[in-house]
Amino acid sequence: MTDYSFKNIIVCLDLASLDELLIKYTAYLAEHMGVERINFVHVIETDDMPREMIEEMFPDLEEPIENVIKRDLEEKVDQNMDRAKSPAQVDLTLKEGNATDTILNLAEQSKADLLLLGKKVGYQGTGILSGKIIRLVHCSVMILPETWRYDIKRILAPVDFSDFSRLALQNALFIAGKFNAEVLCQYVYNLSVRYYPYIPSKKMSESVKKKAREDYKKFIKKLNKKPHDIPCIYTLDNDNQPADKIYDQAIRQQADLVVMGSKGRTNAASYLLGSVAEKLTTYDKSIPLLIIKDKEENLGFLDVLNKFYSNL
Repeated sequence: MTDYSFKNIIVCLDLASLDELLIKYTAYLAEHMGVERINFVHVIETDDMPREMIEEMFPDLEEPIENVIKRDLEEKVDQNMDRAKSPAQVDLTLKEGNATDTILNLAEQSKADLLLLGKKVGYQGTGILSGKIIRLVHCSVMILPETWRYDIKRILAPVDFSDFSRLALQNALFIAGKFNAEVLCQYVYNLSVRYYPYIPSKKMSESVKKKAREDYKKFIKKLNKKPHDIPCIYTLDNDNQPADKIYDQAIRQQADLVVMGSKGRTNAASYLLGSVAEKLTTYDKSIPLLIIKDKEENLGFLDVLNKFYSNL
């Protein structure tokens, strides 16, 4: 099987209680996934609080504020990560500036495979989760909610039979193999309203579902799988809310992780996040979400864009 390991991970920390969960989850991934490098990153946003203001507010500080922050984060990493269980190189990076731009630049420069972000519900702190980061970063993104369950036993992989969803399913199967988990697919379909006056909705639904089953069989055949190897759930979307249907199914199936492609049936570069994936990132929900992006394709696309704008 192709190696879909996340060798190089960037983890965004923001000095809130969720940091401990992010570090523990990173250690959990590293232990099973063959991670080679982990870079814990915190950005001191000088736009919100300039250095002069910090020095004025804390005149008794005996050392630079970045030293205090770095020491605090180093202690959190040491307390929540068992280095003996993973040989990964662990770095801690502190930067000043705009968090979104800084993280995007770090991810591109380091050619990261995965960006791990926390999703808060009740913790203090503004959180570093940014829609712009998720949309524009070249690599895959995992969003970890504060209510995460410390286990991966069942993975839900929404598919639309596109190349992007095939890549996501391949990643889901690879992860499942590492954690001894099972994978379920889900295909969300709707009915064309133009034919409603002429064809009964029940008959149309049966016809669409039959076609979907045939397409699914062809889809997973390219992965050398058969339908009984990876069960697929077919869900009717009768109110044009596919993201809701995916999350509802994840809850019903007690999924520990949702893995999906960043785009659907499109030829655009996958770093431009699709509408369904983007909506799922905004949900205040309890299940981790992994959005798979084609790293090499996106880096090439970004190189073309950079060269274009540099010649203007």
